[in-house]
Amino acid sequence: LIIKNQFIAVFWKKYPLQYKFQIVSGFRMPKGKHKIEILLVNAATREEKIIDTATVESKSSFLTTPIFGESGVTINEPGIYFVNVLEIYVLSF
Repeated sequence: LIIKNQFIAVFWKKYPLQYKFQIVSGFRMPKGKHKIEILLVNAATREEKIIDTATVESKSSFLTTPIFGESGVTINEPGIYFVNVLEIYVLSF
């Protein structure tokens, strides 16, 4: 199996798998505080599991706001998964 443009692939023999990873991303968003969610998505079933939430503050509406940190997830069964980072809502301007 080859997945183009993948950042990382993990192959494991025994489940559940406790997996730690780093998020390195960035968004352009309006100035102010924003809530984000980090989701684990099963690529086959589209089932989503919330891994983590965070609050980020954008200093400018014109610049990219970096989002980075470390998190962990339990993967219960074999499959193809990806991590999705979403802005949920604006907390304040």
